[in-house]
Amino acid sequence: MTRGIIAPGAEHRVLDFYVGLWDVEISSWLQETADGEPAVSDGTVYYEWINGGLFLSEKLDATLHGEAWEGLGIIGYNQDHEEYQAIWVDNRGTAISLMKGHFDHEKRRFSFDGLLDDPEAGEHLLRQVNRIVDDDHHFFEWQDLTAGCKMMEIMFTRHK
Repeated sequence: MTRGIIAPGAEHRVLDFYVGLWDVEISSWLQETADGEPAVSDGTVYYEWINGGLFLSEKLDATLHGEAWEGLGIIGYNQDHEEYQAIWVDNRGTAISLMKGHFDHEKRRFSFDGLLDDPEAGEHLLRQVNRIVDDDHHFFEWQDLTAGCKMMEIMFTRHK
């Protein structure tokens, strides 16, 4: 049995908020500064709909620990599994990250869980939380649940 073209649903419309260009301020605990503070850097993220509005593409251009950081993500809603799914790739590794999650309408936030296959430390359970702050800001936090630590925070400000 083949399916015809699938139309985006209400779950996809939640992602409309992100479309456009965002300025980002990144705080990273992956390599802390000498005084234990997170390393801070900046960049931009551009979101756009692809494949007829079923998936949101995310393109990151930033610096991280003084080096260029380029990334590409795709977020969508899987109607069969009734969950959001996201993939992420960047120039800091060769693994493809797959995350699955849900949107809490009351708290205006996405929560995604997935695995990171670290060649040195093995598999780690990760959590990503993305909270909509207001019409022009959203806040991202990345946690390593296996190690019990925060890895990164990113504040997004809609580019004017």
